[in-house]
Amino acid sequence: MQTRNEIIYSWVFNELPSFVAEDSRRFISQETGNLYISKVQTSDVGSYVCQVKNTVTNARVLSPPTPLTLKTDGVMGEYEPKIEAHFPQTVLAAKGVTVRLECFALGNPVPTITWRKMSGNIPKKARLRKSQAVLEIPNIQLEDSGSYECKAENTRGGTAFRGHLQVYTLPQWISMINDTQLDSGEQLHWECRATGKPRPTYRWLRNGEPLNSQVHTHTHTHTQLTYKKKKSV
Repeated sequence: MQTRNEIIYSWVFNELPSFVAEDSRRFISQETGNLYISKVQTSDVGSYVCQVKNTVTNARVLSPPTPLTLKTDGVMGEYEPKIEAHFPQTVLAAKGVTVRLECFALGNPVPTITWRKMSGNIPKKARLRKSQAVLEIPNIQLEDSGSYECKAENTRGGTAFRGHLQVYTLPQWISMINDTQLDSGEQLHWECRATGKPRPTYRWLRNGEPLNSQVHTHTHTHTQLTYKKKKSV
């Protein structure tokens, strides 16, 4: 998803100022705030509190504590990875922003995460964060669009998730209409054009309302308007 620094999630372990340190076993999603722990160990037992911080106001909110305990009826054996946190199947991003794609899996042994772009190479400017659980692409460009895949593997097997990143650009005018004065009965011809991806669509309005052919005679294509006021009877 696109980077937003307004909200930051973290988890307190037992009591402040002890926070969960993220590594290959532990991951905090900055999209949902969820905490994931792969291959839980005795050292993970304790009380957990979610902290949500607004970086604009510096306000903080804490959740009620949640205890983590270990079962006493046996030890879980090895099992293949299961991806629990991942980026959406379709990610829309404006040109120039930073995009962070998340992917984290539970498993025993602890899975390793790898990334690839299905058509072409991952941009050289991209960086892997949080033990490769986050693919960060700064200053996203149109050529960075495409399908991306994260794969989680351990000695028991592997699994993958694939989604599409679509970079868009906002419409920008390359030809605009200008104020025009005409005598009564004269014909007006206006043309406007814009660039953008996806390709922009156009609508013609008069005083904020769609043109009404019952009052005025007009013909228009996507980018051109020919306009002639009807003569009064």
